[in-house]
Amino acid sequence: MNLGNYVELFDKDTVYAEFLPMFFKFCSDNVNKVCHASSSALAPIVEKFNDDEAKQASIVKVVKNRYLKSRTYKKR
Repeated sequence: MNLGNYVELFDKDTVYAEFLPMFFKFCSDNVNKVCHASSSALAPIVEKFNDDEAKQASIVKVVKNRYLKSRTYKKR
């Protein structure tokens, strides 16, 4: 999955509005390979918002709330 590579090509508004929801959808997918492949896009997404700490913090908060303490290993 090249979601992380595509993040670098688009502006922050597009990444936030289009790629971020796609990222969360892929991370919640039932197919393990999809979840695993999409998880590598988190770093480029977060780095995209280095100059916007509020959006960066909100992304990290959503990731923590959804996946950090998940009951299944797959989602963590």
